[in-house]
Order: sequence, then structure tokens, then C-alpha cells
Amino acid sequence: MSSLAPDTVAVFGPEDSNIEDLDAETAIRIATGVGLVGLIFISEAPRHALVTTRRLADKLGIPIVVGKSLSVGDVVERLDYMARFPELGIARALQEFIRRLPLVGHSPERLLGAVSDQLSCTVSVVDAYGSHVRGSTETGVTSPQILDHLQSPRPSGRSMEGPGGATFVVEPVAISRDGPANLWLIATLTASTEERIDLARHLLAVSAWPLATELLQRSLTAEREGRQRSMLLTEVVEHSSAPPRQTVERATALGWRLSGWHTAISIASRDSGADARGNLAARVIEDGLKLHGLVADLVERPEGWVFWTTTEVEPMAEDSGKIVRRVRDALEWVASEVPSASLAAGVGLPFEGADGIRASIQEAESACLLARTRSDTVAVEHSDATSVRRLLIGYYSNRPLRDVATHLMAPLHKADTSGELARTLTAFLDNNSSATATAKVLDVHRNTVLNRLDKITALLELDFSDPEDRLAAQLAVHLAELD
Repeated sequence: MSSLAPDTVAVFGPEDSNIEDLDAETAIRIATGVGLVGLIFISEAPRHALVTTRRLADKLGIPIVVGKSLSVGDVVERLDYMARFPELGIARALQEFIRRLPLVGHSPERLLGAVSDQLSCTVSVVDAYGSHVRGSTETGVTSPQILDHLQSPRPSGRSMEGPGGATFVVEPVAISRDGPANLWLIATLTASTEERIDLARHLLAVSAWPLATELLQRSLTAEREGRQRSMLLTEVVEHSSAPPRQTVERATALGWRLSGWHTAISIASRDSGADARGNLAARVIEDGLKLHGLVADLVERPEGWVFWTTTEVEPMAEDSGKIVRRVRDALEWVASEVPSASLAAGVGLPFEGADGIRASIQEAESACLLARTRSDTVAVEHSDATSVRRLLIGYYSNRPLRDVATHLMAPLHKADTSGELARTLTAFLDNNSSATATAKVLDVHRNTVLNRLDKITALLELDFSDPEDRLAAQLAVHLAELD
């Protein structure tokens, strides 16, 4: 056994004491009496401490390490080296981790797992608002100081004290350092020393780059595949009556079926932002559809995305109803995950063959136009052949009429850029021209609604007591919203 001087670690060789013997408990009591900070038991074969030994060590606060080594002297030499030069211990651990990286592979989950194993703590990826993205779900960022750092314009890695005495080590995951980071690596150290925090910062910094590169590669792959699907769908639509051999082969490679009965679904975001139809938005929608029994590879279109389901025989009317419910449930799930999302969808009628894909997509996109005129957070319309709403679908799909409606509503938007008057007019017309019901929907006083209606009447030169003016205004206000 090594010297029992205070503030040191005692090392026991196989000839001194065995961790499986009661002598180990005696060693723990002696260590407590002389002020040792830990005990190391060397064994040539795997050994496990007795339950009573572990409980005694926990009670007295003495760490126990069981390891395999050639000799006690070798262990003492290594421990002494690490104690004198802790930065070299960090460098060695970092070197071992870098050597392991090729074996970890490209999976972000495996990379996070490797960092977590190395640090013996939870490691995850969070966004700039502290919400979990990947890795351990136990990581919760609530500290205002940490959240402020995650949203800083010039991201940098650092360590900060968090709730409950934990130390949070954060590192931005970014391709460029010129702007704020969308994603952060975060390690939660519950029992931290200066050396452990330093090691965590180095490991996260090393891990950030392969993680960012993998995410970038996935994004580029998704973008490339998305362009390929869009180009192929254009070919299918343009040559639906007799698709060329190359088109059929490419469709087969993507797993598309051109035969059978096809029911298309069109999805659009009513958000006019730049990212409304980005790869991330498409992936979230695909996740929601999959959770609700609809496996979809969304194909980007000028005003949203489309996909279709295929069956061997012509679907029954109730089958379309099931699809409508699943799409609505999926988009409601997306809206719960992304509260800012405002989605609309249209489900087309089923048609047969490659030409049926084109026909069903046209029906679905027209139904989606109708859904976009509704004020619901999530709206889904079905292109029912017997529905009177098909008259509206034809109206909303007419580009010249949409231009006329935009021109008619222009004075309203020019006089009120906030859109308050337009929202009031829409609510008034959608609530049977009732000022009282409109006031309730908009949460304003009835007199406020009447004052706004006076302004609207003067700007648009409409008479709401005239049925034709009222109908024209109601159609125009929804048509203008589409543009």
C-alpha cells in the first residue's frame, strides 16, 4: 500500500487488500481517520465491492476506484503525473477522443453519446431558446444568463453556473462565426472541477465541427433530393399520358408508383416568411404525417408541397374522409410543435394512372386554395365532386379574378398597412354581416366595428345592404388574401 499521508490517495495492490474482502471496509475507516481523499484497489481480474463496502464508502464520503494494472508503482506514477500536470491529462483525454471520432461515424446521436461517455454527464443539442433538439432530454435551460448567451449576436463557448449548483458548458454549432448560432452543444456537469470543465469545453469545441458538417451535409442532400423530386414530378405532369422511359425509370428509383389509383394532398403555409417552404419546414410536416399514418416525401411546388397515396383499386368515399382526418391531425401536431405555423391543405379526388397523378394534384391544389381562405390555424378542404364549394374552388383558382380582387382591395390596404380594416371586413362578412358578432370575434367594442365599417365603405365605395356588393366583397377579400 502507498503512503497514508493526508490529502492523498491510497493505492492497494492484490497482495494488500481485496475489494471483495471485509478488509476493504477497514481500509475505508482508516482512510477517513487519516484524511485521505480516495482509495484505489488494483486487481488482475474484474472485482466488485460488497454492498456493505459501497454503503460505508458513500456514508463516509470516500471515493473507491477498482482498476486493472501491472503494478501498484505504475498506478502511483500515473496518478502523480496527472496530479502534477493536469493539463497533460486533459490533452491525453482529448487525444483519445479524437482518435475515436472515425469509429463514432456520422450519426449526431452517436457523437453526442461518445461525448457523454467521455464526460460522464448529460450532453445534448438545444436551440437558441434552450429547447431540446437532440441528445439527452434531461437538459433543461431555464437560467436567464444562459439563455441570453445562447441568443448573443457573436456566439462563443463558455461555462456558466446553473440552477442547483450544476455547471453548464455550451458551445455553438455553426458553419460561420459571423452571426448568431441556431444550435448549441450543452453539457451539464453536476460535480465539476476546473479540470473537468476545461475538458468539457475542449470536447464540445472538437465535436461542434463534425456535428455542423453532418447537419450541413444532410441539408444539402435533402435539398438535392427535393430538387430531383420536383423535376421528376414536372416530367410526370407534362408527359402524364405517355411518360418517357427515363421518367418511368427515375420514378421507380424513387419508389414512386405510376399505376394504380392516386389521391393527392397539397399543403401550403400561409406564412409569407422566407423559411415558410424550407427544408426544415418540410421535414417537420413529414414527421407529423408519419406519426399519423401517412408516409410522405413532400415534393415542392410553387405555392407549397404535394404528395399522394396510391391504392390498387379505386378508393371508397370514406377512404378520402380518413385521409382528410389524418392530414388535419398531422397539421395540428405540426402547429403544436411550431406555434407560429399556419397551414392549409387540400385533398384531391382519386384518379387512375400516371395521368391521374396530374389530375389529383390539380384538384388538391385547388382545394388547398379554398382552405387558405379560412381563418383557422389549420384548415383542410376536400375536393368533393358533389360539393357546392367546388364553385368557390374554380373561382379562387382563376388568376385574372384574383388580380381583380387585389385591385379592388388595394385602397383598403393602402389606407391601413396594419391590416386592421381588412381583418374587420373579413370578420364582418364571415359572421353574417353582424357588427355584434364581429366585435366579439375581434374582441373590440361594437361601436369600434361600426366606425371601421364606415371607413371601409367610403374607401371601397360599397353598399353592404346590397346583396351583390356584399357577395363581391366577401369573395374579393378572400381572393386578395391568397396574394
